[in-house]
Amino acid sequence: MIKNLNERTLEPIGYSALMTDYALKALPHYRHSYISQQGRGYADTTGHRELHVYPKSYALKDKDDPLQQLEFAIKYDGINFSIMSQLFKKLTEDQVA
Repeated sequence: MIKNLNERTLEPIGYSALMTDYALKALPHYRHSYISQQGRGYADTTGHRELHVYPKSYALKDKDDPLQQLEFAIKYDGINFSIMSQLFKKLTEDQVA
């Protein structure tokens, strides 16, 4: 899913991507991360929700690799055991090996 925010094309990354790609039913993570195809990154906090937009230099080599998405999530979004637990239930052995 690609969003357009303030005239920018944004692609979800980390937990945001995993929740969408694998239709996970966990509570949404408090931090939503996206890659911007143009411009610089920025962060915005509203209440208890955080929006983080990263420049395209943060893009993954293979955005379809769930382990690369998970690595980004742990590194930049923190730990969410609920999402991780649901994700590992949906992954095949080949995806984890």
